[in-house]
Amino acid sequence: VMGHGMAGKTSTVRTLASHGSPSPPASPSPATATATSLLTGVEDRTIALDLENLWDSMLQVYDFGGQPEYFPWQRLFLTPQTLHVAFAESSLSAELMFQQVEVQLQNLYCTVGDEPVLVVVSKADLAASSEELLEKVAALKSMVEAWVETMRTVKRRIDEKEDSKMARAPEEKSRTLAMSKKRSAVPNVLASGFLVVSAATGAGIAELAATMQATLLAEDAQTGARLFPRFQASVPIAYEHVRGFLRAVIYGEDEAAAFASKPKQSGSLTRSSDGTEGEKVCFLPFEELAAKLEAALAAAPSDLQSLFEEDGAPTMLRDALAIFEGEGLVIHAAAIGIVHLVPHWLVVTVQGLANHRFDIRYGIKEQKKYIKSVADHWDEIDLRRNRSESVRMLQEYASNGVASESLLRAFFAPAMEKFGASFEQLLIIFKDQELLFEIEEREQEPEYIVPIRLSDSPPQGFEKECELAGATKACQLTGTFACGFLPPGFTQRLIAAMHKLGRYHRHFGLGGIIMRSKVSKGGPRRIFFFDLKKCQIYLRVQQPMPEGADEDEFLESLVEAVEEMRGIVETVAGHWQNLGLDFDEDVRVNTSPQEANQKPTLRRIHSNSESMNQAAHDTLDSNEQMLLLQSRMESEMHAIRSEANKHNQD
Repeated sequence: VMGHGMAGKTSTVRTLASHGSPSPPASPSPATATATSLLTGVEDRTIALDLENLWDSMLQVYDFGGQPEYFPWQRLFLTPQTLHVAFAESSLSAELMFQQVEVQLQNLYCTVGDEPVLVVVSKADLAASSEELLEKVAALKSMVEAWVETMRTVKRRIDEKEDSKMARAPEEKSRTLAMSKKRSAVPNVLASGFLVVSAATGAGIAELAATMQATLLAEDAQTGARLFPRFQASVPIAYEHVRGFLRAVIYGEDEAAAFASKPKQSGSLTRSSDGTEGEKVCFLPFEELAAKLEAALAAAPSDLQSLFEEDGAPTMLRDALAIFEGEGLVIHAAAIGIVHLVPHWLVVTVQGLANHRFDIRYGIKEQKKYIKSVADHWDEIDLRRNRSESVRMLQEYASNGVASESLLRAFFAPAMEKFGASFEQLLIIFKDQELLFEIEEREQEPEYIVPIRLSDSPPQGFEKECELAGATKACQLTGTFACGFLPPGFTQRLIAAMHKLGRYHRHFGLGGIIMRSKVSKGGPRRIFFFDLKKCQIYLRVQQPMPEGADEDEFLESLVEAVEEMRGIVETVAGHWQNLGLDFDEDVRVNTSPQEANQKPTLRRIHSNSESMNQAAHDTLDSNEQMLLLQSRMESEMHAIRSEANKHNQD
């Protein structure tokens, strides 16, 4: 369940849960709704993600918090073979409703691809009139359909370009490109969607419930294949035995007995949707879990052992985890060898760090109030006794994303206490997802940068530090995202990945300046920043050229450095699909053709320092205008929402 913050997602999900198991739809009508209204207050807004079970565990719902701070973390929970419900608010104009939905569709496009999507227009009771609402929904549907067609065209162009690359690439590289090429990735927005609901009155809830169930059993209009072939389909008996085994692991019960028992229940691995009913083990290293399964298998009857003889316990466990991950029950972080058996525990770990109330865009008064409440709470429970120091450190964290180890331990304390996780384990998990990284060259307490907390506005002096003057030479590469947008979470992940090149001299949510060390100020500066309007990234390495140095050789050293940056960007881009990221073939240098010897091995576009400085200034200025526009849009939505609520109360 996805949508803008305060779009009514949680209220709708909770009202759906009260509705009871839906019947197969005949001609459902909003007027026949019998659901109990369960509205969510402002202080009860979703932090990061909530989990909910619907209709006797027929469905497990991931209710995503709508603030952008949570996008990088939520990506862990976006899996194939899932139904996605995108929300928009009925009190807004059709254009603003579309912008709310478009952000979610873009997120799906570059993660899970062409999965089924229902669009839900919430808070129908706040609409000016039913006639106007119907007109807005029709306009919204038209805009979404146009977006889908546009993205299909974009996807075809990206595929054609990839085909051309494979044709020109050496055989080994061509094979790698072919293996990495993804299928059609435009979200499958269903015509049966575009439903209007109200959690306050219950209107439309019955129709939404029936439509969701019908969608789970529906067939693709083009291929005739079932949209969700695994839904209510039988799982091989061997994997059901593994399911029982995993339940025993989670609750600290007899694993061998649970594994050998006749499977009684499919569905969830836990007895509660949010992991609060005595779960003793929420995550384990895969190797440890496989060893436990092998021990249970050794004590199992021979007929059960025979099911595992051919492939072995570790392989069967991996296959079972793939099925359960598709059901939304587990997360297998193969890169670090950890299986998250109760994914909700991950939500608890991130809620403190990523809480949207740290952000200044919700108002400085609210930010200060929230920081004070966190410091007060830590003081009350003796977690951090120096309250004034906690306030100072939280203010620094809110402004520049820097957290000391002691502050990080305070944030992680709830997860460490509740789930028995060590601080080191949490660091590994967060670093794997590039959600934080340690600042190098610290003489005192270690400090970390948490990219999701960074402001999108550059720090004071950033543009001045990028200026080219005198004997400073620069090589610059420009990459363009053909998909037409920056995927949610991309910038934060790149900032974390780039730190391996050196020490951040300046950094913000859309770029940074990296130096080898704080003492070598004459060394190369690696600079990167995004252009929000053009959907581009600029990579630049600049350094004063020593007197008497050969210019071509010096420029080649800068080209090697900028190509290293390019490799990191492309690696990060590999975590998403169908971005169409393409870099210019030639580097841009601030030398004139007359000055250069033009070695044939060094392809370059000649420029000058003044034009490159102006281009950087224009990009940073354009970004500020884009951010200002987004802020005004947020304010407009808030004003419309407030006016609609006031009118409804009157």
